[in-house]
Amino acid sequence: MTVLLAEEVKQLVSEELPDWIEEQPVLRLRLQQAIERVPQPPSKMTYEEFLEWCDEDTLAEWVDGEVVMTSPASNKHQDIADFLVSVLRPFVEMHG
Repeated sequence: MTVLLAEEVKQLVSEELPDWIEEQPVLRLRLQQAIERVPQPPSKMTYEEFLEWCDEDTLAEWVDGEVVMTSPASNKHQDIADFLVSVLRPFVEMHG
């Protein structure tokens, strides 16, 4: 798996915007501004600083003083998890 830096993601999104967005300059500008406002973690921090920096919705982990941003689960992952819950729940309820 390739991990992109935040600046690389910003550049990729800006370059890969669909052609129709050129016809919507205000929308394009607002999208680019929103991308630029995404908070960037400091490169090194203590665990206490990490806890202050992120909230429960931040997809990040603290590893040896560095913040590692993670991506959300894919649709396939969510489908598999839902399937497993639907299969396991009745079994657990029947067998305590």
